[in-house]
Amino acid sequence: MSSGWIEKTLDEVCTKITDGAHRSPKSVSVGKPMSSVKDMDRFGLDLSSSRLISEEDFDSLVKEGCKPEVGDVLIAKDGNSALDTVCNVSEPIEAVLLSSVAILRPNQELVDSDFLKYLLSAPENVEYLKRNFISGVAIPRVVLRDFKKAVFKFPELNVQKKISAHLGVLDAKIKLNTQLNQNLEFMAQALFKSWFVDFDPVIDNALAAGNPIPEPFQARAQRRQQRLHEPATEGQPPLHSLPAELRQLFPDSFQETEPLGWVPKGWEVLAAADVATVTIGKTPPRKEQHWFSERPEDGYAWISIRDMGENGVYISDSNEYLIPGAVEKFNVVKVPKGSVILSFKLTLGRVAIASEELTTNEAIAHFYNFRKSLNEEYLYLYLSQFEYSKLGSTSSIATAINSKIVKGMPVLAPDSLILDNFKIRVESLFNRISLASNETKNLKKIRDSLLPKLLSGQLRIPDTEAQLAEVDA
Repeated sequence: MSSGWIEKTLDEVCTKITDGAHRSPKSVSVGKPMSSVKDMDRFGLDLSSSRLISEEDFDSLVKEGCKPEVGDVLIAKDGNSALDTVCNVSEPIEAVLLSSVAILRPNQELVDSDFLKYLLSAPENVEYLKRNFISGVAIPRVVLRDFKKAVFKFPELNVQKKISAHLGVLDAKIKLNTQLNQNLEFMAQALFKSWFVDFDPVIDNALAAGNPIPEPFQARAQRRQQRLHEPATEGQPPLHSLPAELRQLFPDSFQETEPLGWVPKGWEVLAAADVATVTIGKTPPRKEQHWFSERPEDGYAWISIRDMGENGVYISDSNEYLIPGAVEKFNVVKVPKGSVILSFKLTLGRVAIASEELTTNEAIAHFYNFRKSLNEEYLYLYLSQFEYSKLGSTSSIATAINSKIVKGMPVLAPDSLILDNFKIRVESLFNRISLASNETKNLKKIRDSLLPKLLSGQLRIPDTEAQLAEVDA
């Protein structure tokens, strides 16, 4: 079925294969973005978290060829994620890249940019590349002079574009769901911050009662007080946007606590282990590979920090799985559905909610069996906005945090009626996020099943049209 497909090396189908800067200019507060692997995902570069360098350094690196162009394919080149993340540049971007990202510039007469992206992200092709073109043990690294020699089969350009278009239908829907979920989560995060970080209802009540405002909240209190005397403007929410009966549930003064500073009077500050059961994941012996599988049907999802970086609020799937025998033999904790999980080693502060029963490695803590009226939505948002720098006193946050510190980390426990009302307001947002996440999971399964068949020529375009029509409906 793949007759007419021709084997070519990457060097033969690209006009340029290089990487980003091999020097790292000084960061500045005002400048232009310099991106690395951490700023990449399947859909492109996220410049919002990129560090900034001076315009002079930026212009110098542009001249050195470190700025990607529209149509370029970018691939993670160095580190533990080498070859795992591939994207292409669909619109002009003002950013230069570090050497941890490889830049492939396709010859547009030979290869479609989207097709090359899909080709390099197909699981069997990633495995082929890792097996043959990664060097280094401590820090995996792709050597470009060897990488250029990687061989793949390419159909005619018009066939490439048809395959890209079909797979693009799925990716477009996945991207739309991702953006929807980000917006919904932003709404929930904003309400949480107002109630439980900035304490706006407590400030309003304290102002009304004439009670003192602690110094950390005085500037915010002044702004809110000024709005009391300003005429309402279109699009400006009223200062007291909460119903009176709900606002009255909040205290009208503050109390100072040792771990969290000023908090609303009467609210408790408890150790995490006092408000939830806290457990830690585990890794069976790596040298005994028979405990692990890459197939979901073989066992339990086994979540790593990498998996948490690839998902949104809810998580149920992983890149690797544990067979049931491994879970039993090594007493790996089975994390209940609805648990909140937190990464606390190496990468600190990634948070998710388990949408199915799962397992994790030892870098992830689990919170469930909530007490003090806490719920999964509140704890997810609390851990997402928590200042983890308060937990460690050493310069290396990765070594400062351990399971004992996680179990003892302070958790603010508001009045139960307030928590109940908060859950009512955010539950619909989380339900919509969950629905979109489930749809995305199914879309990824369809995409990942079609990807190798289309890219190898085993499946023809007409055979996929009915399936994709249902997705596009």
